[in-house]
Amino acid sequence: MKEFKARLYIKDASDPVAAVATVSGGNIVLDYGEKPLYLPVSEIVIKEGGELGDRVRVSHSSTKTVVLFSGHDFLDELESRHPDLDVVKASRVVKQKVKHAVLIRGSHVGIILGVIASIVLVFYLTFDLWVDMAADRVPVSVEETIGEVGLPKKLLKDGKKSLLVKRVNDIGAKLVATAGDSPYKFHFYVEESKVVNAYSLPGGNVVVLSKLIDEAKSDDELAGVLAHEIGHVVHRDSLRRILHTSGLGMCIAIVTGGTVTNKQLAVLIPTMRELERLNYSRAQEAAADKLAVELTLKAGYKPEALIEFFKRLQKEEDGIPATALLMVSDHPLTADRIKAIEAEASKQRKKLKV
Repeated sequence: MKEFKARLYIKDASDPVAAVATVSGGNIVLDYGEKPLYLPVSEIVIKEGGELGDRVRVSHSSTKTVVLFSGHDFLDELESRHPDLDVVKASRVVKQKVKHAVLIRGSHVGIILGVIASIVLVFYLTFDLWVDMAADRVPVSVEETIGEVGLPKKLLKDGKKSLLVKRVNDIGAKLVATAGDSPYKFHFYVEESKVVNAYSLPGGNVVVLSKLIDEAKSDDELAGVLAHEIGHVVHRDSLRRILHTSGLGMCIAIVTGGTVTNKQLAVLIPTMRELERLNYSRAQEAAADKLAVELTLKAGYKPEALIEFFKRLQKEEDGIPATALLMVSDHPLTADRIKAIEAEASKQRKKLKV
């Protein structure tokens, strides 16, 4: 004897109870933990029930009882046992309606899941667009705050190896002077490190690692590095990479809110720890190179020196360990990049007549 789970609504009861239904003889037997309830099949009324019409509703007027079955399996059982009863014959229409409703409900779930998946996919595919929109909405003042928080602790002061600090600041000042109007107040720092690298922080802060200064054989080479990092600042590349690391939720919050709150800033701060290892896209590197060529030429430096510096680092001259060459791994010097820098230098020389 087949059993069917059901929800039983009994007269004067405030809530339905779980029941197990069977068809025995001419009755529907409902077992719900107390004395079984018998509903004569000939006296019941069968309709579709539930909010979506995907359930079978069996009612019995004499006992004022209503039973709800999920799906149409119970009607199949009734039809197999009492095919000639008028109430069962009439239930065939209800069975088709319930079947159809179940299919619709399934398709609704599929549609909902499809819509959710589509939304997620759209956000994923447009992530970079959201990052760009968020970067454009962050005020310079907030960007400066983010950059200040990200400053390393091992900065060299004027009193310690002051010549290194002075050299970087002097070159940086010359480059900034040629950059024209800018919303940023640039600051140049030297970080004590045995790694060859330099990186930019949001808001106009450029950090050069002391080992890089030692390896640079001329002010032209150092100027090329600084000008390149200035390019990343001006184009807000560092901010974009931080927002990219922070995730889509942060970008949407900034775009919809128009600014960065202290709570949001607290989420951004942990990503600052790896700023010197930020990888930029080819387009971002190319744009930074282009501005670097312009700034170095205007300031009286040779832009091609940046190429020579990278080439020398790639050859690991002077026994520089490969692990120390972050500058090379983070800013790879490809043949296309060399050609682009040389072409831009030639173009700018003609334009500036230098």
